[in-house]
Amino acid sequence: MLERSYSEKYKENNPSYENCSVCSEWLIFCNFRAWMIVQSWEGKALDKDILGGGRKEYSPEFCIFIPQALNNLLTDNARSRGIHPQGVYFDKQGGKFKAQCSANGKITNLGRFLTVSEAEAAYKTFKSDLIRKTAEDYKLEERIYIGLILASERVAA
Repeated sequence: MLERSYSEKYKENNPSYENCSVCSEWLIFCNFRAWMIVQSWEGKALDKDILGGGRKEYSPEFCIFIPQALNNLLTDNARSRGIHPQGVYFDKQGGKFKAQCSANGKITNLGRFLTVSEAEAAYKTFKSDLIRKTAEDYKLEERIYIGLILASERVAA
């Protein structure tokens, strides 16, 4: 969390963390630890996005520990995806835009399209539905469930 927020070297390789910060309360480790130990944290990843909707601050209000697979589902891969929107690639052989989505290590091909916009719409619909379906597995964990529903809506927009 501190490295992601304050290490310039880390941000060079991970530009999505530009302008991230940690709330003043958590800059004192014992305060962060006191919050952490009452969470279900073991074997999970600290996430600030699912509840924060893209906020750049780590804080008790918007942070939650989630399984790494769930964190992967919500990652946008901006650094590695190139010039096209998430889930869209240009297929040089076919001369069309290809939409695909990865979940749990499995890639689902969503089709080939004449325009970037059509491919992006197919991706957004599929991804939003996937996140919404995944949310059903977390109904007993209210904060995660709500965060996933909100993430689904953000993806669809």
